[in-house]
Amino acid sequence: MGQIGGTGLEPNPANDTRVAFNPASKLRFGPESLWGAKRRWVVGITVRSVGPQDETRWRELFEGYCLFYERDPSDVLTTYTWTRIMDSAVPVHAIVAEHAADGVIGIANYLIHEHTLGLTPACYLADLFVDPARRGAGVGKQLIEWLADEMKRNGWSRLYWHTRLNNYRARGLYDKFTSHSDFVRYTVYPEA
Repeated sequence: MGQIGGTGLEPNPANDTRVAFNPASKLRFGPESLWGAKRRWVVGITVRSVGPQDETRWRELFEGYCLFYERDPSDVLTTYTWTRIMDSAVPVHAIVAEHAADGVIGIANYLIHEHTLGLTPACYLADLFVDPARRGAGVGKQLIEWLADEMKRNGWSRLYWHTRLNNYRARGLYDKFTSHSDFVRYTVYPEA
């Protein structure tokens, strides 16, 4: 197999223990009234701000994201996250990729925050998930491009995100935007 982003890392399916998301078990619905700014890239796909009408499908895709990263879906956390996204006073936001015939097929949740290494806020792309049945058609790319355009339009200092080292398919996309940093993330959790 070839190199991933020039790192010399090769995919190893034997080490890939992610939980599969089954889109067939989820409710599908068609497009409803659109809300917020819209952008079109590929015919039939619109990237736009999430709206109240998207809650059911957003929850389905967010659950898929949680399962993909081996986190137990929590209705309490999902409801709290959705409530924050819908609250304009909170810097947590979401966008959706909507297909003209199939409805919402991808989500991206992001945070705008101040930081110490710049004079303008930064955008952290927290969660990006595309319905597995719709991957490979450029939907993830369109979601990131929407955020990159917003970064430029709003004067944010940067757009950044992280992913698992073994998320090779996503890294193949991400490497088209920028090379990965050499930072290692550390996380401290409170003791239970």
